[in-house]
Amino acid sequence: MMKKIFAISVFALIGLIVNAQTKGLNETFKSDVTKSGYTEYDKFVKLYDDAIIKYPKQANAYGNRGVAKYMLKDKEGALKDMTKSIELSPYFAHAYFNRAIVKFASNDKEGAKQDLIKFDEINSGDPLAYYNLGVIEQDLGNKEKAIENYAKAIEADGKYAWSYNNRGVLLTNSGKTEKAIVDLNKAIELDEKDGDFLNNRGTAFLKSGNKDKACQDWKQSVELGSKEAGANVREHCN
Repeated sequence: MMKKIFAISVFALIGLIVNAQTKGLNETFKSDVTKSGYTEYDKFVKLYDDAIIKYPKQANAYGNRGVAKYMLKDKEGALKDMTKSIELSPYFAHAYFNRAIVKFASNDKEGAKQDLIKFDEINSGDPLAYYNLGVIEQDLGNKEKAIENYAKAIEADGKYAWSYNNRGVLLTNSGKTEKAIVDLNKAIELDEKDGDFLNNRGTAFLKSGNKDKACQDWKQSVELGSKEAGANVREHCN
């Protein structure tokens, strides 16, 4: 299993507080957002509605309202707001990052890819952006480009287990099981409680000819809740 994570940038929700150029706007949001714990998205939309009336040129306000709308499953409204944010501030990197997430969720994978490339031009070196690009390239069938982006994510932050996992699965599927097992070992080292990593390493072991180790991993993965590993045990280990 390859997990596909597109995390909305935390900076989008707090950026208005950190970056607001207008004192009144900052004061309007600081207490309400802090008290809510960043979860009352319907309240955020109303607050940003009011703020945009008062400060219609604030790119952050549109970007933040777009995040809130996305969290409320209003993808169309989120895209509109994030696009407006970029129109007002073409170098607002996190607007591109977040719009990429919404586009991916809307099945516009090529559009999501272009937004993340633009984000990287403005804010180079972000490991999650490289990881997300890897996921997109993988979904588009561009295996080598996906591996390249996972490698960049690992270079930027070697502690994110899913980068190793996804690259390991792609290497397994390419017949490069020795390298795959190295990656999957690292993923397990970083997060030993994730059954998917053990399941994937089991598959790599099986393809390398080591059925005993494969079954050992799958059985341990089942204990961690993996249904896919359970199917592998039934098929290969009984």
